[in-house]
Amino acid sequence: MIITYIFTAFIIVGVYLASLALPARYAFSENVTFMLWAVFAILLTLVLMRPAYSLWLSLDFLIDPWKPGDLK
Repeated sequence: MIITYIFTAFIIVGVYLASLALPARYAFSENVTFMLWAVFAILLTLVLMRPAYSLWLSLDFLIDPWKPGDLK
């Protein structure tokens, strides 16, 4: 899960920094802007969950590879 949070944080920071260059960043009130960022972060976390699990499984296999005779 920590990989999901790290990916989400980097993407959100990147999108936020890119959004500072947009001219209409004050189109919404602070409450609406906060809600939009929160919804974006939650959806991004859900989207990145499966790739992060796949990465964890790959790293686990890299550290402790499975052998056909290892079934328990």
